[in-house]
Amino acid sequence: MKSILSLGAAALLVSASGVAFAADLPGRRSAPAPMPVVYAPIFTWTGFYVGANAGYRFGQNRTTFLYSGASPAGLFPNRLKDDKGSFTGGAQAGYNYQIGSMVLGVEGDVNYLGSGKRQSYVGSSGVLTSSVSTESKTDWLGTARARAGFAFDRALVYGTGGLAFGNVKSSTAASLNTGAAWAGSKSDTAVGYAVGAGVEYAFTNNLTTKIEYLYYNLGDQKTALVGSGPVGAFTVGSKAKVDGDIVRAGLNYKF
Repeated sequence: MKSILSLGAAALLVSASGVAFAADLPGRRSAPAPMPVVYAPIFTWTGFYVGANAGYRFGQNRTTFLYSGASPAGLFPNRLKDDKGSFTGGAQAGYNYQIGSMVLGVEGDVNYLGSGKRQSYVGSSGVLTSSVSTESKTDWLGTARARAGFAFDRALVYGTGGLAFGNVKSSTAASLNTGAAWAGSKSDTAVGYAVGAGVEYAFTNNLTTKIEYLYYNLGDQKTALVGSGPVGAFTVGSKAKVDGDIVRAGLNYKF
């Protein structure tokens, strides 16, 4: 009887020890799911954009006079010029494509220019006196240019060049106290070229701002002057050089 009781006690002890050991074992719980990694979007210059710009045009209005026949010295100038600046503002649109750090693109713009100033000259030679006035004005300027540059993340440094065109008006009048007079005017769309460089920065994924320099040259506009009164064999013409430098700031929205 004692043997049976001893065996039962031993069995209960072994069973309790097994339960305690099992309680000490680690549970089979699943590992927590990893937190998602959020990456900041990589900025790219690729895409279409539209925007507006404003700045200042620097340059000289230069008109050269063309004569044939004999004229007393001092009556007419060889050239009239003045330093004339003007406000410029307009709109632009374009497309960029980024390859690595290189950015290639095209851009077109149209700007109000309003550059022009009337110049005058009074001359004399003995009993003869003369009066000359001239004006050359570019009302608006458009360009269609290629752009190429390098991106440093959100900063872009670029060069640009291409076609330039604009509405150019010129007028000239000259007269003598003898009653002889010459006058002429011309207005047409002149075509030339534009080159420049700039820096652009994207302060959001859609908004960029830029500072740009452009030099434009629309060539020379020649105007024939028609004489009246006792002009004799003496004739007058004029040639206006149409060019200038533009410094402007712009704001673009990139799609």
